[in-house]
Amino acid sequence: MAVCEQEKVLDISLYTPLLPDVRKQVLVEDIAGLVLEAGKLSLEERINPRKFKIKNGHVIDPKSGKEVTEELKWESTLDIVEGMGMINFYNYLVDHEDSVVICASPSEGISPYIEGRVNIGVRKRDDIEFYGIPTKLNPEELLDFVLRVSEFSDAKIPNKPDFLRLNPIPIFIPNNENIWKFLENIAPLDSNAWQAIFEGKPWEMKARSEKDAELTVKSAAYLFTEAKTPRDFVLIGAYVERNMQRLGWELDKAGCPGVFNSELLGSDNSGFTKDVFGNTRETTWEYHTGSCLVCGTSNIPVGPCKICKICEKKL
Repeated sequence: MAVCEQEKVLDISLYTPLLPDVRKQVLVEDIAGLVLEAGKLSLEERINPRKFKIKNGHVIDPKSGKEVTEELKWESTLDIVEGMGMINFYNYLVDHEDSVVICASPSEGISPYIEGRVNIGVRKRDDIEFYGIPTKLNPEELLDFVLRVSEFSDAKIPNKPDFLRLNPIPIFIPNNENIWKFLENIAPLDSNAWQAIFEGKPWEMKARSEKDAELTVKSAAYLFTEAKTPRDFVLIGAYVERNMQRLGWELDKAGCPGVFNSELLGSDNSGFTKDVFGNTRETTWEYHTGSCLVCGTSNIPVGPCKICKICEKKL
């Protein structure tokens, strides 16, 4: 089995430094979120809700015990723009009690994302509810959405969709208005997301996926103790993905450099990655001229795994 060294959303090797109890909690959370966001479900069913805690001015993930901004990367333009946007997003929530903030992340532009995300954080005392809402709105449509929301905000709105990632939008909800009903009225999306959140459906879906993820992680516990090589970790990841599918969570297939360990050598040219907020995002990638590692042919189109299209089909 060849292992392509590409970023995977479910990279099992990243969990090995964690203490066993913490590793289990974080894995369950991540697997449960993965099957929602990358699942064959309606847009509103793919919302991944999460809860964070504010402690001493920091936003903490209670599953890992880490600050949510702790592992930000600053390598690319997208990393920088998204990272600054995330910091601004959570800083506003920390500084303002009972606040609501939206940060939109469009598809395309400086990103490889195929679809957009509307990230919304709601602070209640020292708790933050976070929802990553997938949307098929194109960048200009997402900018129009933000402009509608901004009528109830004092934030400055950029004129280019790419910079929406950098500018969180605090929303001033009128007294006695329900947040989700208010948003449904002023800024409807291309799904029933606001109504679904109002009814608590994302949390119901997450509870179901967490239950199955917990069973899957428990059944894979022995494999973790034996894993040593990159191939071992890919095999564990593939087992986890396939077991979740066996339990009824159908996943969209993704080829290299996709998120799915079980599809690493797939032949389509799409995949998944995680954005700065931890949302699973479908991506595209391109072939480039190079030499195929399998057949040795030079000066032909090869993918990120350095395998030509003909050999991909054979594999």
